[in-house]
Amino acid sequence: MRLSLFRALVLSVLLTSSVAKGEPFPEPVVYPNIPAIILSEVKIMGGYAAEGDQVAAYVGDELRGVATVILSGRKAYATLLVNVDEASEEATFKAYDASLDVILDLKLGGVESVALNPGGTIGSGASPVVLETPPSGGAGGIIGSVVTYPSIPTVILSEVKISEEYAQEGDKVAAYVGQELRGLSSVVVNDGVAYVSLLVNVNGASDEASFKLYDASANLTINLTLNDAEVVTVTPGGAIGSAFSPAYFKTIARGETGGIDGVIVTYPSLPASIVGEVKISGEYAQQGDQVAAYVGDELRGLSTVVVAGRKAYVSLLVNVNGESEDATFKVYDTSLDITLGLTLDGSEVAEVSPTETIGSGASPSLFASISGIGPGDDIEPFGEVVTCPAIPVSVVGQVKISGEYADQGDQVAAFVGDELRGLSDVVVTAGKTYVLLLVNLDGDSERVTFKIYDASENIKIDLTLDTLESVTVSPTQSIGSGADPVMFSTNQPPNISPANFDVLETAQVGITIGIVNASDPDEDPMTYSITSGNEDGLFLIDSASGEISLVGVLDFEIVQSHTLGIRVTDTSQEAASADFLIAVVDENDNSPAFEQDAYSISLDDVDPVGSELITLSASDADAGTVLEYSIISDNDDLFSIDSSSGSVITKASLVDESGLYTLNIQASDGQNLGGTVLTVTVADTIAPIVPLLFFESPTNDNTPEITGIGEAESMVVFSLNGEQIGQTQIDV
Repeated sequence: MRLSLFRALVLSVLLTSSVAKGEPFPEPVVYPNIPAIILSEVKIMGGYAAEGDQVAAYVGDELRGVATVILSGRKAYATLLVNVDEASEEATFKAYDASLDVILDLKLGGVESVALNPGGTIGSGASPVVLETPPSGGAGGIIGSVVTYPSIPTVILSEVKISEEYAQEGDKVAAYVGQELRGLSSVVVNDGVAYVSLLVNVNGASDEASFKLYDASANLTINLTLNDAEVVTVTPGGAIGSAFSPAYFKTIARGETGGIDGVIVTYPSLPASIVGEVKISGEYAQQGDQVAAYVGDELRGLSTVVVAGRKAYVSLLVNVNGESEDATFKVYDTSLDITLGLTLDGSEVAEVSPTETIGSGASPSLFASISGIGPGDDIEPFGEVVTCPAIPVSVVGQVKISGEYADQGDQVAAFVGDELRGLSDVVVTAGKTYVLLLVNLDGDSERVTFKIYDASENIKIDLTLDTLESVTVSPTQSIGSGADPVMFSTNQPPNISPANFDVLETAQVGITIGIVNASDPDEDPMTYSITSGNEDGLFLIDSASGEISLVGVLDFEIVQSHTLGIRVTDTSQEAASADFLIAVVDENDNSPAFEQDAYSISLDDVDPVGSELITLSASDADAGTVLEYSIISDNDDLFSIDSSSGSVITKASLVDESGLYTLNIQASDGQNLGGTVLTVTVADTIAPIVPLLFFESPTNDNTPEITGIGEAESMVVFSLNGEQIGQTQIDV
């Protein structure tokens, strides 16, 4: 059975309507004094309290302290920090039973109230006092009449369990919309299974309903879930569950451990007790944060932080197996929703022994999140933070330096102008680095910038917040969260490497010439641009990829290389530049060309063989080309040309070859051809042949005189002593 008959009877006497609240305790009231500490065992109705139960201390109606029960060696313990406002105050005590969702009165050492002093201690790990429920009280149940509406009610058919056991005959299930009782039905037990058929009145199209159970055996009222939901939408005529597939009512489980995973491992020895202040990143922890103790991977203790006098305290019971063990510690930060490593009095590992007490209310130890900064480190502090009356801005972010997570010991600072307005150590957890930064503001809003102190390099570097160099913030504003942190990163400029690229002068427009090699240490997106060397618009760069492409026509013979100035810019407008040489590679794309389209020359037919008539010269715009000359027209083998020099010479005798000759001259660079025309005029300049004449004279032996030698077809006259003696016609 879920409750022994004895416990049920005792509970029915203990409970009164004034204490059956069904809700955990609110926030305790704090005072500047060091709280009193009570180390106790906790019993409810003669049995030890359960995991998740809570103990509270009151002075009058003021809640002065709350602690969660911890099980160790089959016993239940609580370490209760009680805020005290005067030299001495009378405190009373209550327990929250999570399994029953009720609050009960407690006695301490058999008395209903005790006098507490600031810094006082009652009980110890070796000799705890006892907080237990007294054998007196009253009872409660479902109160009120069901409110009805004209609509057809929702029908819920469900099994019913209390603390994982079926309810009993006589128990009742109630439905509420807000404070209105909308349905009430008795539990029916069939074959050991408890059922209820509940009609829930609905006002309008739908309502949100919650549920309670009256446990007749214990005479108390407990909250219920329906199919694991604390609130369910009901509609007129709706149905939830059926006889073949019933829904599932069960009591609400309380006292889960928040961000600390696992079940506390207990041992027969009495636990060690640690009383300490708790700081996270140099600031006191907050109400609701949790401190855990580990031996190896075993969770050995867990306790909730209590804030008193603007300081945060914890009283932690650590289960020990053997004479002593080395314990480590963690804190669950509820504001960041992360778990961080702790030191105890500056040490990451503490030796604990059964019944040992470390720290006290008057002289607490110090739990501090691990910062990695120790005495003697070469640290250049930012200075004193300037505070302002307004509630500070809270910034939760991850932190990176040059694309890598910051290291333990680095610090993040916030500035308004030159004033330091916030400072916090980074915290490394699960391979990532976080910071919780409180920024003081003076006025409705201010513009804030950020810096990081890199402990490994002993330098300060500007930070961006989500790539912004500054942000405007207002008091009470929150930026980022543990589930969705912003990103602090150093505003490092990108890196760019100069390079040389080759491109053929005949390359087609659109071809990719090369890609700029650039990187950003902060992994920011980068933008590429050409800043110089592209006056003719021959090149284009892709702004996102850095790919350089050709968009114009190149000509090696005009420009042999181009130097482009290229800039890369990150999202913070940090930039880097470099020159990129684009060399144009020459290709044989030009034909040889002679200085003239045509040449002419004249010569005599008596010029000797091998005479140089003219040297023809062609040029080729392609650098380094060698030209070869040739005559490609029929020239009767009278002329030839030197293939290297272009010199035209006579190849044979021109006698009897007078006339006009046309030579087609060609120059070749091995791939392309060029030509010209050479016109040669050969003149006939040979003297006529005079026939040999023989004359006889009987009276005169003088030689005759020959006159009249002239042009072709001229008449030659012979005379002797002035007397013409004959003539002849000569054809030349």
